[in-house]
Amino acid sequence: MAACSRGAIVDASDPALSAAGGRLLYHGRAFSGLLRSTIPAMEELHFTAYRDGIQHGMSRKESSDGRLLAEYPYLAGMKHGLHRTWDREGQLRTYAEFRYGNYFGEVWAWYADGAPYEYRRYTEQGRLLMVRRWRNTGQVYLNQTFSLDGTALGMPGSKLCNPTEAAASAAQGAREERRIAGP
Repeated sequence: MAACSRGAIVDASDPALSAAGGRLLYHGRAFSGLLRSTIPAMEELHFTAYRDGIQHGMSRKESSDGRLLAEYPYLAGMKHGLHRTWDREGQLRTYAEFRYGNYFGEVWAWYADGAPYEYRRYTEQGRLLMVRRWRNTGQVYLNQTFSLDGTALGMPGSKLCNPTEAAASAAQGAREERRIAGP
């Protein structure tokens, strides 16, 4: 069946699609290719990659005029690799690393103006090590580290603090990297 070959694009509204046993089927067979979903209210197209009926490969979101809005790699149904989203002007909005379904390494999110919103760091096993959040004014309002037993240390958000020079410099560096890492 040509529609089941790798690289086929099938619309999510196609009545020949079904699901069974945790797999996406097309005409009763495990689907390999791209599933296209149209989201009119968002003016977006979503292309979800499948292999043997399981999400696998690079999935993408695009604006209706073709601008890349997101890339999400999957491996055998699990988030795996660098997941990124961009705004409609092409500025990086989120950056997250995954390994076999778990967060790994760094996760960043930015305000529309490029200022950092959130930074998280994870171990290789997906355990949260630290989280920092900023208000759009640049003030840190959450700054916590986590011990191996999960105990949180630091400022949980009850008090605002002004960023140190080192923290402000790191935030500015992240802002600059964001501009370079566009689609």
